[in-house]
Amino acid sequence: MLASITANLWVLISAPYVDPDTPSYFDVDLSGRSRLPVVPIIYSTLSSHLLIEVAQLTAAGASWAFLAIELGYLVRQRTVRIALVVAVVLLGASPGIANWNGSLMSESFSTSLLVVLSALTFATLRTATMRLRLLWCAAATAWLLCRPQNLLLAIAAVLVTGPLILIARRQLRWAVLTMSILCVLAVPLVVRNTQIRAENIGQVISARILTDADARAWWYKRGLPRHSCLQSHVGAFVSCIYHDPPIHHWLTSEGPRIYGEYLLSTPVAAILTPVANGFAPRVQSGNTVEPTAPALLFAGAAYHMPGSVRIDPWRYWWLDDIALGLVLLGVCVHFARTRRVSSIEAVGLTLVLLAVSWLIPTWNGAGFELARLALGSAVLTKLGIVCMAAGLLDG
Repeated sequence: MLASITANLWVLISAPYVDPDTPSYFDVDLSGRSRLPVVPIIYSTLSSHLLIEVAQLTAAGASWAFLAIELGYLVRQRTVRIALVVAVVLLGASPGIANWNGSLMSESFSTSLLVVLSALTFATLRTATMRLRLLWCAAATAWLLCRPQNLLLAIAAVLVTGPLILIARRQLRWAVLTMSILCVLAVPLVVRNTQIRAENIGQVISARILTDADARAWWYKRGLPRHSCLQSHVGAFVSCIYHDPPIHHWLTSEGPRIYGEYLLSTPVAAILTPVANGFAPRVQSGNTVEPTAPALLFAGAAYHMPGSVRIDPWRYWWLDDIALGLVLLGVCVHFARTRRVSSIEAVGLTLVLLAVSWLIPTWNGAGFELARLALGSAVLTKLGIVCMAAGLLDG
């Protein structure tokens, strides 16, 4: 609680964090070649850095309060309901999220929209009105068009949780179908985002390909230029590609196809490596590898911008390891005794499953800043732990 209060007060009194990428979020390009349109439209409309920061804080507070109220309906006991609502609100105010509300990038609005989308999903389970479904569609569309990564996460969500929902929750079949259609419609727009895609593939090459002799030989054999700026930036950010036309052209034209072939040639590693790194205390953060950094799955949002609050419980990844193990054990014991899983426990299990599945596209989609890009997985994991704990307390 102290960390949450400190983080939000710090965001309010400090100047917004301006990243080198921030100016690109003020450039509205409906074609999606630079940035997907949702965040640039909001930023260019508000214009003022202070107004944007206030809007991000307001959106975050309202979205987490909405989610807390909707989750509260899933438990029976009043005391457990109050505890769950307080826990969810504090999670939304924790430094791992509050720090992003003070930065001028896409993470804040993307996270808030994800939270709203989750809350609307639970709301439609109670009263599936046409108005709620239209709001759900609007929130899903806005979330998809916040960041290119969100499309991959949405596809993973449909593939992983879609079959479960189709079997166990017939009331949400429309949501699975709608998200599938939105993903198909969003693909052409996201595919046009050649700038971000080229940079991400370049980072993967710098972080994992050029540091491995076998992988390096595989890529050279398929046309990766041997004498580019990437060779002098191994293990570092690859902004140099914008000043090296041959490698930039290759990453834009051939990179996606070659990377797809590479992932298909190593399917086991492409799936298991992200999950294994999600539980291990070793993750690439920024442009360095920190052996003692927080685990990707649990503390993915503990990515610190200059001036952000560092009293951050999210960094103690091992606490979440223990908490997740305990609540999973508790749910298993509860199921063995009663032969049933409560709604709130099912929600928690689904959120954790979704968080783990999201690690795969997150890991394979970028080479650096994984602690930043894994924000969605970290949030869902913590939320899943809270929901399962509430279910156990609710009996």
